[in-house]
Amino acid sequence: MARTLEAEVVVVGAGPVGLVVALVLKRAGVDVQVFDTNRRTGVHSYAVVLHPGTQALLDTLGLMGSVGAHGVAVTKVGLYEGAERRGEIDISALGGRHKQLFVLPQSRLELLLEDALAALGTKVHWLHRVQDLKPRADGVDLTVARLDSVSTGYPIARSEQVVAGTVDVSSSWLVGADGYDSFVRRRLGIPMEESGGHEIVSVYQCEAGGPLPQEGRLMLARTGVGAYWPLPGGRCRMSFPIASEADHKPDPSGFAALLQAQAPWFTAEIRSLEWTASARFERRLAARFGAGRVWLAGDAAHLTAPAGAQSMNVGLREAEDLGGRLVAVLRRGAPASSLAEYDAEVGRTWRRLLSRPSPSEGAPAPWASRFADRIAACLPGSGDDLDALLRQIGMELPPAS
Repeated sequence: MARTLEAEVVVVGAGPVGLVVALVLKRAGVDVQVFDTNRRTGVHSYAVVLHPGTQALLDTLGLMGSVGAHGVAVTKVGLYEGAERRGEIDISALGGRHKQLFVLPQSRLELLLEDALAALGTKVHWLHRVQDLKPRADGVDLTVARLDSVSTGYPIARSEQVVAGTVDVSSSWLVGADGYDSFVRRRLGIPMEESGGHEIVSVYQCEAGGPLPQEGRLMLARTGVGAYWPLPGGRCRMSFPIASEADHKPDPSGFAALLQAQAPWFTAEIRSLEWTASARFERRLAARFGAGRVWLAGDAAHLTAPAGAQSMNVGLREAEDLGGRLVAVLRRGAPASSLAEYDAEVGRTWRRLLSRPSPSEGAPAPWASRFADRIAACLPGSGDDLDALLRQIGMELPPAS
């Protein structure tokens, strides 16, 4: 027999975006439940950089001190084409309180957010998969499967997830923060519209011997834009654009070949590979960010190139915005129609982010013009900060429309 559960808000997805939505709600006294299909927070995540605006958000949640203790501060990002340093962007020249990037794995950020939520009395329902949702005029009804792992296979043991039971959930509101293959978005029938091209990346995280560059570096190549970021403890994360997934070689020799071809400036000794993976990233945007009592945030509604971690960072700002609007509706009597403003504002933000920059006053360097179709999506900033970073290399985005 299915268990039953009621909540004011259900959040589907316990990545950084879903956890921030839940924290904003819980801090305002809203009853929130969080469901995620996985067993725990991500380990091999692609996002690794926190923008200045994200740091300001984490300050409001009381978490920036913990982030600072686990991350590496970066104030400059070099722009390379092969061995040539074409330019740099200076994060310390931005306005606002936070004048640096913080580099730490997404998995560490997720653990900090999950601990903060647990301290307020809400634990994530791991291994819970939403398998049906039915919007209604005053809320949403969900069927959630409780998953368990069973050992199968002989003579080689392996495990599979099976449904151990179901939970019927009734909620006033639902937030879909369940990633690029969002069940919530698909269930609502919201299409993801292509916004130009795709990129396949080969990602390596390693421990290195000898000094590592203590700045970020973007690697401009014909197939896309790669990135280098220093991590604590003599480690680093590097991503390389590749022509096809067959070009990803998950071993030290494959890593060495990509270093030689795209990052000849990297001279540190590779002591060990901690993990490696490849992934395809498309530039896509949801036709809308929700309707009625069901709304989307983060990768559930948009995708872009991974180098500057824009999708996660802008998604975190969406989480704060959406959570605040729901608090206003649930606790301060704001009209439910105010959520339509969220849809319009976030849509404008992403249409601009995914647009092609053009030369600003004064001609940009030739290398910037060559990579104009992809450079804006790879800089570690958004909003006014992104505009300021683009001006540093003689480029600008069109006005919001």
